[in-house]
Amino acid sequence: MLEVPNSKLGSANLRLWGRTVDGASGSWVQADRGSHASQEPFLAGDEKLAYITGEPENDARFIPVFAHSLQHVGGFTPEEATRVAATLLPDVLPYQPGREASYPTNGRALTDDVEAYFLPTVTNGKVKGDGLKPHADLLAEFPYVGPPHSVSGDT
Repeated sequence: MLEVPNSKLGSANLRLWGRTVDGASGSWVQADRGSHASQEPFLAGDEKLAYITGEPENDARFIPVFAHSLQHVGGFTPEEATRVAATLLPDVLPYQPGREASYPTNGRALTDDVEAYFLPTVTNGKVKGDGLKPHADLLAEFPYVGPPHSVSGDT
């Protein structure tokens, strides 16, 4: 998580994304990236590796692969699947400093249920949501998220 005051970002509309890097090999290597929820499962093999190690400026190349997956997951026509895939890529979040964060139109707040938005999109409305509720135990300062929730039966 990166925290930057809005006052340092200016007033322009931004397009944000993040990456995870791994230094276990002795040098930093991009191991994952993303802004929207659950994008990379739509890709397999070399395409998945190219996506997670790439940058959003090159995401247009993945639209046909995403569209193909959307045809199978959501029963979209080829044309509609291409249109929906193009709304998911490039994988960046719009953000305008000074406006309240709200997924998917302006960043992403910790309490935003991004899967509840994503699932109906990719399933063509067949799945309405994930049935989960946002955390109610956020902290006032970093790391903001409360302790992990226990799963029933855990000791």
